[in-house]
Amino acid sequence: MKRVLSLLLALWMLIPAAVAEEVSLLQLLPLVDQAAAAALNETAVYCGVRPMAVDASEDGDAVRILGDVYLARDQLEALTEEEYMQVQWLDHRAVVELRCTEGDWHVTSFALDAEWEMEQAAQNYFNDTMMEYVDAEMGFSIQYPAVFGEESVTMLEHGISGWMEGASFRVECMPNEENWTTQTLLDKKKQETSGAETNIDMNTGVGILTAVEGDEHITCMAVVTPTHIYQAELRYDQSLVRDFLHYSEYMMNSFSVDELGLG
Repeated sequence: MKRVLSLLLALWMLIPAAVAEEVSLLQLLPLVDQAAAAALNETAVYCGVRPMAVDASEDGDAVRILGDVYLARDQLEALTEEEYMQVQWLDHRAVVELRCTEGDWHVTSFALDAEWEMEQAAQNYFNDTMMEYVDAEMGFSIQYPAVFGEESVTMLEHGISGWMEGASFRVECMPNEENWTTQTLLDKKKQETSGAETNIDMNTGVGILTAVEGDEHITCMAVVTPTHIYQAELRYDQSLVRDFLHYSEYMMNSFSVDELGLG
C-alpha cells in the first residue's frame, strides 16, 4: 500500500547522525512545546509547534526547529484523527534553538515570527509538498499534493487528475452551458453529497464544499463565471487526514483564476 510518510518522521531524517545517535526529534519536541506554551502564556490547552524545517550543527550539540504553532488536546502525535481535525492553527511561526550541555538538552532561544529564515523554510516546505498545475489558455492554476507522482497523474483537455491508494484529486475548467453561479453550483453539489457544508469566501469568491462520507473526506472548490466553471476536488481516506488536511488548505489558498483577477 502506498502511504504518505508523516512529517515528523521525515524531519527526523534531517537530523545529522551525531544528533540522531543521542536524541530523536520526537524527544526534543516536548521541550519546544513547553517553550511555546510559556511564550504564549497558554495553560488551558496543549500548545505546541509543528516542525517545517530542522537544522543541526555539525558537532550535533545544537538544533534549530522552525514551525507552525498550534493549540490542541495533546501533542500532535498523540491525537486521534478526529482530534487532529480540531487542532487550532495559530497565526504564528516559531524559531526555536536548542543546545545540549553535558547530555542535557534545553531551549536557548524561542522567537515568534522573528527571522526571515522562517519564511524561507515555509516556502521550501511548500515547494516540496505541492506541485503546480497551470492552464495558460484558460487562465487558471492550482497547487496539488506532490505525493501524486508523475505516474499517478493524468492530463485532461483543460485540467488534471490524480489517483493513489486512499486519495484522488481532479481539477478542470469547462463551459458554463447552464448559466450556473457559484452559489447554485454549490447548492447542487450539496444536494448530491450527504452531510456537506458549503460557504463562499467573500474575499476571493471561491465556493467551498466539505463533507465526510463514511471514511472519506471530500473538499471541493469552485469558481463560476458567466462563461466558465473552474473547479477542483480532493478526496482522501480518514487514515490520511494528518497529511491531507493541510494539502486541502494549500489547494484552496492556491486556486487562481485570471478571469476574476483571483490569485
